[in-house]
Amino acid sequence: MIKSRKNKIADIVLFVILAVGAILILFPIAWMLSTALKSAPEVAQYPPKLLPEKPLFENFAIAWGKAPFTRYTTNTLIIVFFTIIGNVFVNSFVAYGFAKIDFAGKKFLFKIVLATMMIPGFVTLVPTYVIFSKLHWVDTYLPLIVPAFCGNAFHIFMMRQFYRTIPNELMEAARVDGAGHFYIWGRLMMPLVKPVMATVALISFKGAWSDFQGL
Repeated sequence: MIKSRKNKIADIVLFVILAVGAILILFPIAWMLSTALKSAPEVAQYPPKLLPEKPLFENFAIAWGKAPFTRYTTNTLIIVFFTIIGNVFVNSFVAYGFAKIDFAGKKFLFKIVLATMMIPGFVTLVPTYVIFSKLHWVDTYLPLIVPAFCGNAFHIFMMRQFYRTIPNELMEAARVDGAGHFYIWGRLMMPLVKPVMATVALISFKGAWSDFQGL
């Protein structure tokens, strides 16, 4: 009885903490939506009010007409789509090689891949721009899409660790049946690593969608 009461109290305390955390997280979103529905005088009003006196939904249409947001959204969706495809498939294949294939210098190459994670982004910013400029890729989709097909050290590391949890016996059985590495990776391993692929896809989506510096 005492333990049951303690559990109820603990559940109530946990619920209150989660509720407060949810309010703190959702408040900026609520304030953003409220501000979007206010008139200009209400936005400048002090002290500010949370809710507008009269919601102005036409603000969204006016804002959409002030700039080519349709073009902006299309550009972002194209970049996000190809970034996700590149990060998921290329990093998955590279991670499979580091996790399941034995070749000379594998550990050394993997250390080099991990070492690239310690290079600050601003150090490579100017050289990267110069390279893209020399390739005449500036003002195109290519600088924002092609790097996704060149591998990402963090994604490779994360997917490699997941691949290592898969028993080698599965791969060896497929090799006995005459399967090659491409078949094993695409037909055997890929379905087993869907959780980490989904994680990489979400991280890639967030990174590409919020890449204001790259854009």
